[in-house]
Amino acid sequence: DVIIVCASLTKDMNSKNNNYRANAIRALCCAVDDMALLGQQGDRLLKQAVVDKDPYVSTSALVSAYHLSHVSPQNQEIIKRWLQEVSEASKNTQSNLVSYHALGLLYRIRKHDRLAVSRLAAAKASQQSSGYASPFETCLFIRIAASLIRETGPENSAPLVKFLQECKHGHSMVKFEAAKAICDLEDILPT
Repeated sequence: DVIIVCASLTKDMNSKNNNYRANAIRALCCAVDDMALLGQQGDRLLKQAVVDKDPYVSTSALVSAYHLSHVSPQNQEIIKRWLQEVSEASKNTQSNLVSYHALGLLYRIRKHDRLAVSRLAAAKASQQSSGYASPFETCLFIRIAASLIRETGPENSAPLVKFLQECKHGHSMVKFEAAKAICDLEDILPT
């Protein structure tokens, strides 16, 4: 039964209609808990969907991959191979949600590698301070930066502390999240 459902949904993932593609991705990832059932074609289609031009399709693939990575370690290993595609999606400045979900998945992939998380944080801090970033992505990054500051100490993560302190301008949601992070780190931050 699962094989028939997977074949039907995989066919919908090849559709020209973006609504069918996005919904097929979400349904397929809900129906399957082991990505090995999708085979190489399903893996390839999901990877392509991550960097799709349509934000609805891309966001569906990113969120589905995030949820599948929680299900089993085997899924997480498969999704780790998508690092380049997810990194490319995180640079998407045309859709707030794509960049937000891509950052969340990137952090999920790299969270056990402190050096990789530090590099991700440094890259995102420079990207955030140099120009446009969605408020959702910025709030998620503030949470990541705060946890990294708590782990490594403020003296080892001065650019992140500076970034938190500079979040006084912009969207009110970002201001609130930065103020909350600074208050939570009050015991370790220098005054």
